[in-house]
Amino acid sequence: GNLAVLIPKRYTGKVKQVRILNPEGTKELAKGKYSGVGNGDREHYRFNKAGGQYPAGAIVLIEMKNGDVHHVKIKDTAKRMER
Repeated sequence: GNLAVLIPKRYTGKVKQVRILNPEGTKELAKGKYSGVGNGDREHYRFNKAGGQYPAGAIVLIEMKNGDVHHVKIKDTAKRMER
């Protein structure tokens, strides 16, 4: 299936958008589509490609409504990652 990013419960209702950036963080590769809350009250963002179709080292950028930004660098985009 396609990439789905689940946001930690503590951020539910606080996320503005979720994007995938290239490994250098200089180019947007995709923007997630909000698809609801589930799996332990976590927001879900879905993408149009499978995770492995993004380059190794891609960055998940989580922009918050209050202006804060969180990011996670994904070493192997083809594997499931939990933090």
